[in-house]
Amino acid sequence: MGSSEPLPYGGGENMGNQDERSQSRARGLSRKTFLFGPLIAILAVFLWIPAPALAAEPPDDLDIDDVIVTRNLAESGDMLFTVHYEIAWDDEADIPNDRADETFMLQLLTSDQIETLAATAPYPFFNSGYGESVSSFYFSAARVVELGIVWEEPYVVRITSVPDFCTPTATDDWTLSGDDYCEDITQADNQEWLGDWILDAAQDLESDWGASAALTTVSTTTVLSEDGEQYFCRVIKGLRTLCPDIFIATWAEIIFEEETWGQGQEQVYKDQWDGTFMEDALDGLEELFGSVNIVMNFVCIGGILGLMVASFGMFQKAGPGLTIGLMALPFAARMGFFEIVLMGFIAFVFILYIVNALVLKRAG
Repeated sequence: MGSSEPLPYGGGENMGNQDERSQSRARGLSRKTFLFGPLIAILAVFLWIPAPALAAEPPDDLDIDDVIVTRNLAESGDMLFTVHYEIAWDDEADIPNDRADETFMLQLLTSDQIETLAATAPYPFFNSGYGESVSSFYFSAARVVELGIVWEEPYVVRITSVPDFCTPTATDDWTLSGDDYCEDITQADNQEWLGDWILDAAQDLESDWGASAALTTVSTTTVLSEDGEQYFCRVIKGLRTLCPDIFIATWAEIIFEEETWGQGQEQVYKDQWDGTFMEDALDGLEELFGSVNIVMNFVCIGGILGLMVASFGMFQKAGPGLTIGLMALPFAARMGFFEIVLMGFIAFVFILYIVNALVLKRAG
């Protein structure tokens, strides 16, 4: 019982062989890891690095069609450079997937093309910003002075592709001349010239876009449509202030004037009988009773009471007589026989009576 017995089926030898095979596989795996590990790491690096994008085809049409410069639009001394341009390809397959504001930019350069006065990107309103479009550069009066911008200077407006977008780089320049500047000085003339130019440009955009109407007609007047307003207000900042007359609804300042009230008109009514027989009659009443106004007021009120009594006797209702009397009361006031202030008080009481008779009683 104390002696050990050999394991059946050669178990000791089998376990030894298994250990040797395990060690052999481990050594083989280590050699493979040593050989292929660096290759896998290098391959991962190359896969992680993005492949360089292929340069796009330059546009077949990259043109600045027109530029105008206006001034004194929102304040004296400001300037607005407005640009009408086109970015187009003959083959639709060449149109890039990137929007125009990612692939092109517009610049306003000094006449020597050394300094950039302003830069902006196209607004991708329709067809990703490609086709015919409009852009602008606005300078307040203070900014004009700060940059030293001079009226009728031959500045250069440039549209160009961004670096690495296409080969070769696409560029078009427009050198300003005297004809591009508005020859008028006043705000109204510059706003009118800018408005006419925008409406003409909107018509060109409408023809080019096809699917979006930029213009509409209101009372035989051509103005920007809702889409046109949205587009041009984005490409020309503050356009409602710079050129208000091209919109369906225009902004206007409402001026309130303080009114002064008096009894001058009442005196005019009383004086209308001067030089007539009625003046003599009224003067006689005034001498007799001391005040013609009091007498005439009592006469008018007495007439209304008389009509009410007559109406009650005929219809068993005083309302018809009161209504007729009150309807005649404004004519008496207009002829100067009844005080206008007293007439207003009676009219207020009569309105309360009508409200009670027609609304409150029926509601109850």
